[in-house]
Amino acid sequence: MLQRTLLDLIDLSLVGKQSYWTVIGARSTALRHVLDDIVVTARRHADAVAERSAALGIPPDGRAAAVAARSDIPQWAPGWERDDDVIDHLAEAYRRLTSA
Repeated sequence: MLQRTLLDLIDLSLVGKQSYWTVIGARSTALRHVLDDIVVTARRHADAVAERSAALGIPPDGRAAAVAARSDIPQWAPGWERDDDVIDHLAEAYRRLTSA
């Protein structure tokens, strides 16, 4: 469970930053502030989860290959993304992250 959560949090931070760079629309500026918070929070929690795993004697695996192979966070298409679509994608990502 810790490993799965770790991978999802790492992936959430990555797709959050990708969305920050590519969001367009009337709410894009405000949404970038939210995305920054999501990225920082996901990274902080990923560190906590990895440290807990290590403390339990389970080596955490946060490699890009592990994230790509096993994350449950939905992947977004490359290119520009409308602000409404970013919000919908984030809602789905949080739903998957919290439905363990």
